[in-house]
Amino acid sequence: MNQKLILFIHGLGGRGEETWQHNSSGFLDLIKNDENLSTQYDVGYYEYPTTLFRIPFFSQAPKIQTLSDGLRTQINNLYSSYTSIVLVCHSLGGLIARQYLVEEIQNNKVLRIEKLLLYAVPNNGAQLASIAKFITWRHNQLSQLCKKSAFIKTLNEEWARLNVEEQIDIKYIVAGIDAVVQEKSAKSFWGNQRVETIVDKGHINLVKPTSNDDLSFVLLKNFIDQTRSNVITFDLSHGQENWDSYKEFIDGFSEEKLEVKSDLLNERSQIDRSSVMFFAPPFESQILDREAEYIKTWVYEGGGLFLMGYYAADTHHGGNPSRIAREFGYSFGDDLVAPNDINKNKIRVHVNVLDDKYAVKLEVEDIDHAITKDVNKIGFISSCTINTDFGSRELVLTLNSPSNSRIWDPEGPIGPKEYKRRTIHTWNVRETASVPLLIAFEYGKGRVVLSSSWKITTLKYGDNPQLVKNIVGWLSNTD
Repeated sequence: MNQKLILFIHGLGGRGEETWQHNSSGFLDLIKNDENLSTQYDVGYYEYPTTLFRIPFFSQAPKIQTLSDGLRTQINNLYSSYTSIVLVCHSLGGLIARQYLVEEIQNNKVLRIEKLLLYAVPNNGAQLASIAKFITWRHNQLSQLCKKSAFIKTLNEEWARLNVEEQIDIKYIVAGIDAVVQEKSAKSFWGNQRVETIVDKGHINLVKPTSNDDLSFVLLKNFIDQTRSNVITFDLSHGQENWDSYKEFIDGFSEEKLEVKSDLLNERSQIDRSSVMFFAPPFESQILDREAEYIKTWVYEGGGLFLMGYYAADTHHGGNPSRIAREFGYSFGDDLVAPNDINKNKIRVHVNVLDDKYAVKLEVEDIDHAITKDVNKIGFISSCTINTDFGSRELVLTLNSPSNSRIWDPEGPIGPKEYKRRTIHTWNVRETASVPLLIAFEYGKGRVVLSSSWKITTLKYGDNPQLVKNIVGWLSNTD
């Protein structure tokens, strides 16, 4: 049994597996025959009572809220052993899933739903449902599906208020010739960037793929397949392009890369398939809790994270790289590590240049590790300490500064509002000590390297370029 589950939820008048099949073919067979998906996911179905029409005096169709409760019961009992679940929904099934997610978040539950795929879901109601309610008798589900129904209005209000879109990965699929759900309703809201359209599909055959190159299946596979490629992700969504020379380093990177510039969580589908993520400290931007939690999960499932700090890490230019570091038991210090011969008058120069005469220099030729292979001399500049205030993990490599290095503490007021940016008036020497400048450890199936400065990527000293190359190789699990 795999640790992940694809749970299919059919629509109005549908049935468990039948909805997703075309004759003898369909999603189940295509998933089973896909080498990557079959080794990652098991498949399940949520089936519930539903009909297109209701005969008077026969039992009523359960309301969507009741169907959502049933979904919760099934997930909590039949599927309790799965660590991650993908909900794949058709039509009404998408509203059931959305109602379930809203209630889970309202009740502060830990979500095991990793992704949500919505095929032709009437997120703003369906026009045909508004007509059908007049020709079928007291049909609860059709009434709630109507445009401007109280249920649709409340669901969308809570969905927006709780920021559900930012907590899980979602994809909306539109059928180009859908006669049941209008395009605007399937897209959910104007300007939605998470939408794909299959122009030659209708409401029913949208979820009945006939081959592995059928777009309905290809979209599912691309959305949930977490088989990693050699793509290197660079997070630029937190202003990192503003660090001097960092973008030049990225532009010169020869390997296949993904630059995330707008919203980190909106790019999860692509990031999930990349092998390494470079995360330089934010520049006048804050890492959100849900972003840090996502990165932690991404590493646990096999990703390689290169997380970099900077001097006065969490008060310099209002960034907070420690928000991610704390997920693994570490933090970056609000300080500066400098060579012993740097005095207070040279500190300001030290933090603004890429001159190796201001760098803390290490000799590493006696360390036997993939990260230090063919590496003899490296330099760190504008570094902070790496602290283990929150407990630490078993390290596979630690590179310490020379014992005569100095640690300096900034002095000056920290600004109010959302960014804790410090105005540094002066620096005060704290101690002379050897401290970690780079550490590496394994976490779950993944790996992490913490660097005390992002300038390890741009300082052209000794074997720094080889060190960065080795870090990428180790994080990619190719050592």
